[in-house]
Parts: sequence; C-alpha cells; structure tokens
Amino acid sequence: MALLPEFFKDCVVAIGTEIEKNSEEKEKIYIGTGFLVGYCINIQEQEVRKKQYEIYLITNKHVVEKKNSILLKFNSKIQKNTKDYSVSLIDKNGTKLYSSCDIENVDIVAIRLNPQVLINDESAFAYFSLDEHALTVQQMQNQEIAEGDFVYTLGYPMGMVNDIKNVPICRMGCIAYISKILKYKLQDLDFLIDSQTFPGNSGGPVIIKPEAISIAGTKAIPKAALIGILHSYIPYRDNCISIQTGKITQIHEENSGLTLVHPVDFIVRTIELERKRNGA
Repeated sequence: MALLPEFFKDCVVAIGTEIEKNSEEKEKIYIGTGFLVGYCINIQEQEVRKKQYEIYLITNKHVVEKKNSILLKFNSKIQKNTKDYSVSLIDKNGTKLYSSCDIENVDIVAIRLNPQVLINDESAFAYFSLDEHALTVQQMQNQEIAEGDFVYTLGYPMGMVNDIKNVPICRMGCIAYISKILKYKLQDLDFLIDSQTFPGNSGGPVIIKPEAISIAGTKAIPKAALIGILHSYIPYRDNCISIQTGKITQIHEENSGLTLVHPVDFIVRTIELERKRNGA
C-alpha cells in the first residue's frame, strides 16, 4: 500500500556545493534540499488535452545566498551512479540568476531550469504540477485541512546523500498549528508541523498524507499533495545559571521538533517573479 506517489521522490534533489579541500582538490558537500515544480503556461486542446509546463527549482534563500553556483544531484535512468549538475547563481556581471520572494522573511527562491539537459542525459526527474499536485491556502481551507492531519517531509538531513540511487529521506509528522493562516489567509507567513527536521532538510517539500477515513461531517483527504516548503525548525533554549553569580554561563539549544513551513502560495508568487525576470 503506497500513500506517497513514487514520482514525488524524483521531484526532490539534494543541493550541494564545492569547497576547497587543499590547493589542488575540491570537496563536495551537500547543504540543503530542493524540489522541482511545474508551472502551467498553456493548455493545448487537441485530440488529447495536453498541458505545457515550465520547470522551476524551489528551495530556501538561505541555502543559495552568498554562493556563485550550486550542485543538483539527479539519478540516472541508465547508470547506477548519480550525476551532479552545476547551476550558476550569478552571471559575469554579478547579476543574480534566480528570484527571491519579495516579501520580507519569506525564505524562498525560484530558479528556471532547462529540463532538456536532463532529458538528453537520461536523468530521472519529475515535478509537482502546481495545478494538479499542490494545495494553496484557499484549497487547504476548502479541503478542511486542520491540526492533526498527517504530513510527510522529504529531504536530505545532515548531508545524507548516496552516489548510487539517491532517494530522499522520508519522515512523518502532523500539522501542529495552521488555523491562523487558514483564517486570515496570508497575513501569517508560516504554519507549524510537528516533525523532526535538521540541517540539510532546508528547502524540502511538505506533503499532506491522503486519508480515506475522517470524522463524521468532515472531509477525507483524497490524495497526497504538496502543501508547502519547510525552512527552519524552532529551537528550544535552556539557560544554565551560575549559583554564585546568578548570571547565565551557558545556553543549551535543542531541536523542539516543531518546524516552520511556508505555504504553496508563496512558491507561486516567487515563480511569477522569476518568470518576470526571464521576460515572461
């Protein structure tokens, strides 16, 4: 019994960078997660209804800022080993080749990708169609999404990537607090999920889990769908105070298990800025 569509895993990529190991060598490290989404630009009404999509990489701004380029890891359809693709973030004039959300404290960037490169290399990839595989705040409200609904997170915590058949780590959690954003729409920038996330999960997708059973008078969740992008966990801080001086001597910080998620609406907004940057 599969509750998470298999192709959702191929939508998710590990994001890496290269650091100098010594004067002659560079080392690859993986610092975050991204995922591909499809933005519908045209519907052709022929014998078979066919949609055309532009493909965008979505991740957190803090994953890519202050970098000239990043690496994206994809599986191959024909080989065992994965392949890293270099994506430039800054051109020779110092201009950014991506768009950030224009709302302060929304930690999202969008980068237009050319899927033909992946197709030519026979690399495995897929994308979340925003019109078919995602729920906006309004759609979540219509679907009666609420606290307690289960979710999946996909990503690469702590740089956990493989060079042979790389698959994102799937973790399960639930929506911890979403009522305010559903009531007041986008006055709030985040909702909360109860799910352990760690460095490397930044920029990963959050997927609502389908449920056939629901309480009488409420709606069941018919299918798995993208509902947001996680960007940071909320830390718990405990102060150690000296008995002699009464002053704080140390601060211990732990992962509270609560993670902040931007809803899909901000992903759409950022893509539209990237489309504008590209002259669309």
